[in-house]
Amino acid sequence: MDVWQQRWDKEEIGRWFYQKSVGKMEHKQGHRIQDKTPVINRLFCLQAVVMCVYLELGKLELKGKRVIELGAGTGLVSIVAALLGAHVTVTDRLPALDFLSANVKANLPPDSHDAAVISELTWGEGLERYPAGGFDLVLGADIIYLEDTFASLLRTLLHLCHDTTVVLLSCKIR
Repeated sequence: MDVWQQRWDKEEIGRWFYQKSVGKMEHKQGHRIQDKTPVINRLFCLQAVVMCVYLELGKLELKGKRVIELGAGTGLVSIVAALLGAHVTVTDRLPALDFLSANVKANLPPDSHDAAVISELTWGEGLERYPAGGFDLVLGADIIYLEDTFASLLRTLLHLCHDTTVVLLSCKIR
């Protein structure tokens, strides 16, 4: 049975992917990922973990791909994508950038720091700073929950994507 046909709960994913300690995960290639955000935001969101598992299954070729993550939060998905060979633009709103940058820097080996660029992005605003149709893959984990943001998100996606761009979103239906 394909892993995505199974119903996963937090405990099952935890056994498969989480470390016992809070805020630490083990990349399947042995790279330890640590969360440097404040305790209030310490746990990785489940949707980000699910997306990382999917990326690591190799369903999408990431090596050399131009990837952008929207609403990156802790940066976990972007870190895994960069470790798998993607060139990642890691985005979130301005208040999140210091912690996001610290997490990415702390969790990418020095020879991979060029694989990820941190950038401020508020959906629908300042899109001229990003190449139109400039990305092969757009990632977003747990970013679809406020209906008021849907129109801005759609404008952003239309700007970032070209005809063959893959958009991969992971969310909890609320």
